[in-house]
Amino acid sequence: MSEKDGSLSKIVDVASLSGEERLKYDRARKYYRDSQMFITQAYSEGKEEGLIEGEAKGINERNAYFVGQMKANGLSIEDIVKLTNMSPDEVSRYYYA
Repeated sequence: MSEKDGSLSKIVDVASLSGEERLKYDRARKYYRDSQMFITQAYSEGKEEGLIEGEAKGINERNAYFVGQMKANGLSIEDIVKLTNMSPDEVSRYYYA
């Protein structure tokens, strides 16, 4: 029996269900599809949150590196603020870390 024949026999099986059995079958299919949609949406949202968190972590690490390099080369907080467009508070956080 080919794959098409298998699908066809499933259709015939569903068509032969009683009214109550068909209602249960339809509810089960809806529950399954809703569950799959929920899982897919949750995965997508989780992936997006992970990307956002990863980007923020990367920016933080980059800023810490550059402020540290500038400090090691004798630049003041004021000079670093001018060069990076970071706020004085943000530069201070990295400068004294």
